Amino acid sequence: MSDSLNKAELNHFLAQQALKSQKKHLNNKFTRWFKALLIPLIFLVGCEFLVRNGYINAYLLPAPSSLWQSFLDLAHSDLFAHIYISTWRVLFGFIIGSGLGLIFAIWVGLSKEAEAYLEPTFSAIKSIPSLAWIPLLLLWLGIDEGSKITLIAIGAFFPTYTNTVAAIHNVDKKLI
Repeated sequence: MSDSLNKAELNHFLAQQALKSQKKHLNNKFTRWFKALLIPLIFLVGCEFLVRNGYINAYLLPAPSSLWQSFLDLAHSDLFAHIYISTWRVLFGFIIGSGLGLIFAIWVGLSKEAEAYLEPTFSAIKSIPSLAWIPLLLLWLGIDEGSKITLIAIGAFFPTYTNTVAAIHNVDKKLI
């Protein structure tokens, strides 16, 4: 009888300890969130106060509430249509760039002949900053979707190409 009583007391004690630990964890989580959000919240309230009371001109620093209202106005109009188009553009450019990067990387990784021809050219093109491509692509492809998708494809091509070639070169030759 006393053995079962001790087990019951032990179970009750363990349950209480688990509950205390859970409460402490939730309290720590709340405290972390509160500390993380305190400074940005003070900054936003301060900005709102300074702009609304005329200490800072609204054209220099818009009030956070007016930014929120502008966001809501955009959300009720065509924001999501623009997000859809941009997402499609990024996805399409990424698929093209990483697909071509993967194809060329497999070819270069498996063929020393292809590596001799393509690697110097790709290394030279890879060193061109993305910002430098913009005027060239605008001249060559115009300002429509083609230049935007091509820039994204170029941005996706080289990391895919470089990492895939390195991966193929580092694979044990017996496995290929």
